[in-house]
Amino acid sequence: DLDVDGQTDLDHVAVAGVSTFSDNINIIDSKKIQVGNSADLTIHHDGSTASLLKTKAGDQLGLQSDLIWLRNSANNESLAKFIADGAVELYYDNIHKVSTNSSGLKVYGSVDANGSIFSTQDNTFFKLGASNDLLLTHNGTDSYIRHASGSGQLQLRSREIHFLKGDATDT
Repeated sequence: DLDVDGQTDLDHVAVAGVSTFSDNINIIDSKKIQVGNSADLTIHHDGSTASLLKTKAGDQLGLQSDLIWLRNSANNESLAKFIADGAVELYYDNIHKVSTNSSGLKVYGSVDANGSIFSTQDNTFFKLGASNDLLLTHNGTDSYIRHASGSGQLQLRSREIHFLKGDATDT
């Protein structure tokens, strides 16, 4: 047993068994904590950037918890939450913007998309309205717009309305 009160400078210490520390472990900038026979898990801080690095190709880095909550360095803004058996939540400037749920995805705000916005299988519906009463669908051959509620109207408004064939010629 080695019992040291105060400070002791050691160049190399090999410990077999469990080490218990009753206070902080302080490591100066640009030094690493390396774990594994090949030192393939590294915790590193260079003075401005902190890194947790898994360097062996093909190995996974697992974080296991019922709630993984990524927050900013001041710990006053949410970035993302990963909730076991629940949602994944994404935040912008601490404002909840996107969630997964049991039926898919919920967006709080608008979607700015470049390219194809939605792509679905045949015989599925794109639903609009609080009661999902405007339906767009395609069955593999034909396409449909349906106003499904018992009241209200389906209105098309424009200075002019043109209906064209699939080859863009007039009907």
